[in-house]
Amino acid sequence: MLKFLLTFGIFGNFSTALQLYRKSKFFYPFYTMHVRFHNAYVPFSCTIGKGVTFPHGIDGCFFSCDTIIGDNCVIMQHVTIGSTIYGGGKRAGAPRIGNNVFIGAGAKIIGRITIGDNAKIGAGCIVAEDVPNGAVCVMPKPRIILK
Repeated sequence: MLKFLLTFGIFGNFSTALQLYRKSKFFYPFYTMHVRFHNAYVPFSCTIGKGVTFPHGIDGCFFSCDTIIGDNCVIMQHVTIGSTIYGGGKRAGAPRIGNNVFIGAGAKIIGRITIGDNAKIGAGCIVAEDVPNGAVCVMPKPRIILK
């Protein structure tokens, strides 16, 4: 019953739950329950811009601490936006996502990289380097290997 209320009630989607939490810390338990029921991890230390949408819900999404997501982005299900801390180096840290970016289902964005404005990340892509403004990032063509 509680999951039903969180999913379809006043806290119907992630954006609503986040907006209510930002208005009043009273809604903290409802926000955390909403995220946990959807098997997601979105810490409060990450910055999520206005107008960010999750067309298929926040199911399975993982956002690292200190991640910055710009305005009007579209993020599909099971997306990982994670930081790297091992080995240090210039790529250690959290990603920065620009404005109006589309991130396809199952995409992985790892490290201190920048995704430019109006970029598109295809489904299942693993991105570990900067993507310029307006670029489209897709994985190589699938191969069939016969034994």
